[in-house]
Amino acid sequence: MMNDQHPNGNVWAAVLNGLAASPHSAVARPAQKKCKCLRLHQLEDDIREICRRNPQGPQATQADRQRTLLLCARQWFRLGVRRKRAVNLNADNIRMLVDAWHAEQISAATIRNRLLYLRWLARKIGKPHIVASSNRAYGAGRSEK
Repeated sequence: MMNDQHPNGNVWAAVLNGLAASPHSAVARPAQKKCKCLRLHQLEDDIREICRRNPQGPQATQADRQRTLLLCARQWFRLGVRRKRAVNLNADNIRMLVDAWHAEQISAATIRNRLLYLRWLARKIGKPHIVASSNRAYGAGRSEK
């Protein structure tokens, strides 16, 4: 008859309940739940990869571009845009983001800068038409507040 008691105490009970006693345990652990943010990470990873593959301009500009685009990805996630890859972005997503910026009362100059980076991203994913060429289409023209 086999003894179920481990020399270190009641370890087997913990293992059977799905809690391994040590990270070096030979017993397979139950699969961990995936992070709810994986959908966000997917878009963020796409943006990082596009920025890495297209190092255009000074390093400060590259860093600012990546930081701004990652901010956009997080804002899309907060606005409910899920399961997006960079290549799946569309004009509705851009409009939703700009509307959120207007609701937050972000200055027109900041919106213009962010749209510049979104246009850059749109060109890199092969969809330059998803971001209007005029800032006025988004209410961020030079004469507007």
